[in-house]
Amino acid sequence: MLFGSEARERAKKLDLLKKRLPQKALRSLKRVPELLDMGAASRDMTFLVCRIRGFAAIVDSFAGDPEGLSRLVRRALTPMVRAVHDRGGTIDRIVPGGLTAFFNAPLDDPDHAIHGCECALSILNSMEKVNRILEQGRHPDGTPFDSIGIGIGLNTGSGIVGNFGTESEPDYAATGHAARMADEIEKLSTNYGAAILVGHSTRALAERSFAFLEVDVLPEGTSDPAPLFALLGSPLSRANPKFLALKAFHENIFQAYRNRQWDKARGLITQCRTLSGANPVLYDLYSQRIEYYQQHPPAANWNGIFEASHP
Repeated sequence: MLFGSEARERAKKLDLLKKRLPQKALRSLKRVPELLDMGAASRDMTFLVCRIRGFAAIVDSFAGDPEGLSRLVRRALTPMVRAVHDRGGTIDRIVPGGLTAFFNAPLDDPDHAIHGCECALSILNSMEKVNRILEQGRHPDGTPFDSIGIGIGLNTGSGIVGNFGTESEPDYAATGHAARMADEIEKLSTNYGAAILVGHSTRALAERSFAFLEVDVLPEGTSDPAPLFALLGSPLSRANPKFLALKAFHENIFQAYRNRQWDKARGLITQCRTLSGANPVLYDLYSQRIEYYQQHPPAANWNGIFEASHP
């Protein structure tokens, strides 16, 4: 039996986790009381970062309607949180413009990468429904609401999870390189015209269950170059003949590009643009890179990474 300050501390931690975890996980935690201690541990986790794009401009557009902004944020964040909890994820942080979450802590989840991908697709689908509602709304001056766009970054790797609060206020959170990479991946999503970008470790664990297309190769510290992927859909999408046709052309583009076959890559891009699901933003980017490299050939030991100083 717990007494005094210890009981109050345990109650405080449970109250915190009620806001972060789905009900099913909470019931499991109550059966394993030591997990409520929130001891720090290293674990492989899948990290998710979701942001509303252009949120600062959205805030400015609601300058004369603060309650309208509050309703908009609640309408967007509620299905985001539900999507995380429905897949057994833990909410890390909620801010007006988005949230962060992780999978595989505090309870074990061997399919954390798959659940992270499912969550991202669910959030994307929910924002389509939110935007259909927003189409009917108006600001006080009669101007229509803008639709909401989101960016999501997913990354899998080792992290440290535990109580990172103060002595008086517990805070269950996760941190580490993989978590920081998820944040960086989300920030890059607009560059490639993709709503959901996925690190190579996440894709490796979930490859058989979803439709992925490679979008770039990024440096990752001192390790080998790290491929970056767009998550486009569910297992049904992965088996769709239209996606398979797009994937075949897309992979040929990347092969020609990395073999420095610039004219071949450009021709494949032209053909690929006509296919269902083609991403014009991504192919515009690679057309620009090809044009640059034709004028400024890469070094003999080029590994496919495009330098930040280039277009």
